[in-house]
Amino acid sequence: VIAVVIGFNCFYTQDVGEAVVVRNLGGSVAGHTTEAGFHFKAPWQTAITWDIRNRQINFYRDSTYAYSGGSYQGSEVSINDSSGTKANIDVQVIYSLDADDVEDLYAEYGTQEAFVSNYVSNDLRATAREVAGGYDTITLLTDRAKLTNAIEKALTDQWKGNGVIVERVQVQDIRYADSITDAYADAQSAEVARQKALNAQETAKVEAETKKIEAQGEADANAVLTQSLTPEVLQQRYIDALT
Repeated sequence: VIAVVIGFNCFYTQDVGEAVVVRNLGGSVAGHTTEAGFHFKAPWQTAITWDIRNRQINFYRDSTYAYSGGSYQGSEVSINDSSGTKANIDVQVIYSLDADDVEDLYAEYGTQEAFVSNYVSNDLRATAREVAGGYDTITLLTDRAKLTNAIEKALTDQWKGNGVIVERVQVQDIRYADSITDAYADAQSAEVARQKALNAQETAKVEAETKKIEAQGEADANAVLTQSLTPEVLQQRYIDALT
């Protein structure tokens, strides 16, 4: 029985999308594996599994903070733009872990949950605030893609070499106070009305120019006709009419 128990403790299985850290009895790290299948270890060693599949961090409205299998969710991120105006944003990042860095991550954080909760999620929240502070209110209201790309680039640069790979970032919503959005809507309506008036003026100007050209052409034609009506021409037309 002892031999069977020891035998079962001398190997472990690893699934696709996992990296395993092998820990010695005293707490030191003996190495890690990244390939799926059966792997051997000493009976006194422990295999600690880290999920390296794509996972998401999602901050959305008043969501409850929760961790599940590498994914994490929490409440909306409050930001101040470059104008000092406050807003709340919903942001999501799809990420994965670099299998070759799991030893360092285990040594520093112990568990994947601690790493995601204490580093990845907090870093996303802090980076979103910092990046959003570089844009004014109008830009954030009208060009959400610019903020999304900026956050993705900042996270990619910041997490490079730290075991985290950014797959995709999405700013899903930006919410300002009603007074801000109403003022922006009024400004947009005024701009539409102004542009409509300018277009009407331009149309009237073109129509007036067209009428002027037509009138000038008619006047020129009448002048030519008048000059051509000599006594001889009139006499011939009179004869033709009689005929």
